[in-house]
Amino acid sequence: TDLTIDYTGGTEATISWTSDAEAWNMRVNGEDVEGTITNPYTLTGLELATTYSVEVQAVCGEDGTSEWSNPVSFNTDLCMPEYMCEISYSFTDQYNDSWNGAYMNIVDATTGKLLHELTMPNVEGPYEGSFNVCDGREIQFVWVSGSYPNECGYTFTHNGEVILEKEASTTAPEAGVIFTYTVDCDCFMLDDDKDHSTFIEENDEI
Repeated sequence: TDLTIDYTGGTEATISWTSDAEAWNMRVNGEDVEGTITNPYTLTGLELATTYSVEVQAVCGEDGTSEWSNPVSFNTDLCMPEYMCEISYSFTDQYNDSWNGAYMNIVDATTGKLLHELTMPNVEGPYEGSFNVCDGREIQFVWVSGSYPNECGYTFTHNGEVILEKEASTTAPEAGVIFTYTVDCDCFMLDDDKDHSTFIEENDEI
């Protein structure tokens, strides 16, 4: 069947598969999809921050139907791109020879989804960049120790304020979650009668 899913963000995904049949059934998260199923087929109206599992079945005319395909799963985005903002970072190393296997992982606290894996390459610091996060989400900064973690330095800034920092050559934190932060993007201009949180769907089961 070679069931594949093309999801590039938002609330739609395109499902395609290989089959000699001319008609098919589909179910998503165990529920039958109503209407005519075409190949490819576009799922619309998907909820954000949700896991979807898709299966297809060939309709074989008078002979009945085939077995259901193996399910293929995918996760939708945590929010729409217009409800994201940036967290900036600046990384240093005491000897400017990279973080030697150390990382700072950014994880969504609700779903456990790895959002970003950050490290400093073998360049002269500071090494600077930024990443996007969803408004209203709680994120975790997860430290992964390398060979010489005390040499690593980092500063994370959001909305012009430092939210987490460590100077190079100081004692590194223990590996694991070292900081939890609730993102508050103050760059949006929403109508007064709109609740910003309604744009972000919560799902603890991902």
